[in-house]
Amino acid sequence: MINAMKAYGKKFGRTVILPPTSQDYSPQVAQATGGGADCVVMIVSETPYVAWNQAYLQSGTKARMYGPQGNLDSVSIKGLGSKLDGSIIAGMYPDISTAPWLITVKRSRTRTRTPAWTTTASAGSAPGPLIRG
Repeated sequence: MINAMKAYGKKFGRTVILPPTSQDYSPQVAQATGGGADCVVMIVSETPYVAWNQAYLQSGTKARMYGPQGNLDSVSIKGLGSKLDGSIIAGMYPDISTAPWLITVKRSRTRTRTPAWTTTASAGSAPGPLIRG
């Protein structure tokens, strides 16, 4: 992410480290959003988002949240309605409770056999073709 920011001639502001367990992240929200921050990049797991979101909303900040790991999701924003509209959810792990993933999950549950994936490579040899069986 640092290289991406550098490519656009930008750099990150302050780094705020969340305590591992907390019921109130108000001091950390104030640190992260203070000084006119327009975006807060959150690299945390799903659980801290629940407490963070409450403090974030109470702060009245207009800074946009960006969750690059996909943990800013339907679980962590449950009950907040549209209050976090404008936040950006990204990541390699999409929210599988949304379409089109629901269709894929339903289909996979109806399969009678899970495909096995193997390669023909052996120790010291180049990888062979991928075989689906």
